[in-house]
Amino acid sequence: MVIRKVKETGRDGLAATASLAWVPVRGPKRVNMLAIDWSHTKDFAVCNGNGAKIMPLNELLEEAKKTDLVVIESGAPLSVLYELCHLTSVFTIEPTDIAKERKDRGLPKYKSGVEDDLVDARIIYDLARTPAHPESDKEGCDGYPSTDSLSVRPVRGPLRLDDNRLRLIYLYHQYLYAYKAWMKIWQTTKAAHRHFGDDDNATLLLLSQHVDEYQRRMENLKKEIERLAPNPPDGIAKLKGISKWLWAGIVITADPRLFPTKSAYRKYLGLMNRNSINHKFNRNARRAYWLVIDQFIKQNTPVWRKLYDDYKAQLATRDGYTHPHGGALNRVATKFADFIWTEVNKGIA
Repeated sequence: MVIRKVKETGRDGLAATASLAWVPVRGPKRVNMLAIDWSHTKDFAVCNGNGAKIMPLNELLEEAKKTDLVVIESGAPLSVLYELCHLTSVFTIEPTDIAKERKDRGLPKYKSGVEDDLVDARIIYDLARTPAHPESDKEGCDGYPSTDSLSVRPVRGPLRLDDNRLRLIYLYHQYLYAYKAWMKIWQTTKAAHRHFGDDDNATLLLLSQHVDEYQRRMENLKKEIERLAPNPPDGIAKLKGISKWLWAGIVITADPRLFPTKSAYRKYLGLMNRNSINHKFNRNARRAYWLVIDQFIKQNTPVWRKLYDDYKAQLATRDGYTHPHGGALNRVATKFADFIWTEVNKGIA
């Protein structure tokens, strides 16, 4: 393998710098493949064989349409895997294999920066194209991790859309779409009733039929999600109002294990002071927490219902504050997000 050295130090001339030149991959021929390293940030480090760069998700999905396959570090957000599986073949690689390769190449320890992500993307590309035992790779697949040669490469896959975890994502997002549609029609029904009273029974009847239709659809989706969803950790499952489908929503949209601090987690959820929100947050993740707190309110969950009532009463006394319910919901959701992050990351999950 020919390596273009960037620095004289380090095995193979590799160095964890953002300006690191592209390191040619092993093998005589390249295939149309992307190697992806992800982190808790909203962007991804992507290597296509000619170089590595940071891409937002929308750009990554556009690039994936043009490839034969992608290889991504395992543990990536399930929603990202689901999107990629619609576009191309998706393989995964274990973080331990990446760390071992870094050590073998004499690279410094991780500094949790963009530079490390770019280097790891190149390493994933190398590992995906190079069999662990070249003499066993006699079919001449040119580095393509086909199902016949997976056993000699540190990659797994391809992922299928009918895998339980990917189907779970699909069902949950279908529930969110149904929930949004139901909410709009329900609000329209209330407005029509206020405006027309009982004079326009035909309109009200039509709207109520749509409301009932979406409610039935949401209940059916809940049952299917409950069947596939993982059980909540013991410290969370004991809370009154937490069900498997609500827990699945939290894990799918905002897995606490992916965030190093509570502050980073709250920012991703958009549960910060409005003056502090200067980035794009995940609205589906925030909605997942709203749905949980809504159940706490309806079922009078100890501690959390009282916390909501206290916040609502406090905000109602403020001059000009017109939405005490929404403000209290956000504050309780923020507290609950901190609780979830702590419970999961201390090892209960």
